[in-house]
Order: sequence, then structure tokens, then C-alpha cells
Amino acid sequence: MESKPKEEGEKVKLLSKPIPAFIANISEGDTNWSTFSQGYWEVLSNNQNTCTAIQQSQIDLGGLSQREKTIFIKELEIQMPYPPSMLDAIAGDNLQLQVLISDQPISYYAFYGPDQASSDVNAENMLIMRTQTWLVDQDTAQWGSVMKLANETASGLMTATASDTLYISYYIVLGTRRVGVGPVLSTLEKFTVPPLLIVLGVDVETENEDQYVMRLRRSYELSQTDRD
Repeated sequence: MESKPKEEGEKVKLLSKPIPAFIANISEGDTNWSTFSQGYWEVLSNNQNTCTAIQQSQIDLGGLSQREKTIFIKELEIQMPYPPSMLDAIAGDNLQLQVLISDQPISYYAFYGPDQASSDVNAENMLIMRTQTWLVDQDTAQWGSVMKLANETASGLMTATASDTLYISYYIVLGTRRVGVGPVLSTLEKFTVPPLLIVLGVDVETENEDQYVMRLRRSYELSQTDRD
């Protein structure tokens, strides 16, 4: 999301949320990855050929959205201090990293993408859904740990919210083949997913009463639908 120029007299407030790193390793004879992190991650699947996990957190907007104010998102940065890495990887080993920020609670179905048939979130309530694929290729396999960013996509239309919470999910999927049928099996022993720092620049403004009520109602309806 590109930063928008500040208008004269506009006071942008900075909000931030750190997301912890995720590390996993496996030894010969193990059937699952041993996982480590400095914060809570939920491991969704775990075997020699894959490991998926999700970290969910929130940014409290209650102090800003009070007194019938609307929060406008002016800037967004997803800061990554270093790239993901692998140890003893071969060409084809990969990691998919997804970051999703919304003003409604996020379920696993949201990662199909906003407004998709299997998703339970729409684009107007999605600040961003960023998907990156990092992989080891023929050139970097000789180093055993260096990963390249193969592709990146992003979507989301939300620019303002009357909600008192932003929901953040960091979802990771490991792709490898340590066991099975194939000419070459991976020797991958460890992978590291870097931490993130989510930085938001927001402005709090008073909207037309009708616009505010409709935005507030929409946020409430979406949050209730998710709880049902």
C-alpha cells in the first residue's frame, strides 16, 4: 500500500505491532518438525513434507475511534528485518508467507482471498492481503540457506474504518519433499521465518453522521457474522 501525501495541517498518528519469528528444525528419524518462537504460533499441520502455522494478533483502535470518529489509513508498512532462510535445502524447497490485516475477525477461510467464493471476508474490509513465495533455486542451492523472493501479490480496498480493532494474521506454509517417491529428496534440516513489524499511519476525522453510522453498522454486522 503506497503512502498517501499528507494534507496541510493533517496529523498522522503512528501505530505499530511486532509479529514474532518462527523457527523449525528436524533431525534424521524425526517424523515432525520441532518448532520455536518468541510468541504464540498455532501449528496447523506438521509432517516431514510440510509445516503450516499461523500467528494472530490485534491492534487496539478503541482510544482513537471513540467519540464517533472514523479512522483513515494513510500509510502502511510491513517491515521485515531479514529474509527467510533454510539450512541444507535443495532447489525447489520453498516458503509461502501471507499477511492479512482486516477490521473484522480473520478465519482460515479468509486466506483464499477477499471476495472469493470460499472466503468469508470482502475486499472493502481488507486493508491488505500480501502473499510472498520464497524459494531456493538452482543458483542458491549450493549455499543451502539463501532464499529468493519468487513472487509477491497484494490486494485490499479498505481505507477507513469505524471498528475499534484491526486483526492481523501471519500465515506460513513450508513446501518440501523429505520423504516419498522422486529422483531427489530434500535434505532440509531447518527453516526460519523472520519477524515482522506492522506500521500504520492513521488520521482520525469526524465524518458525516450518516456515513459514520453506515460504516459502524457494517463493521458490527461483519463481526457478528463471524461469531455465528
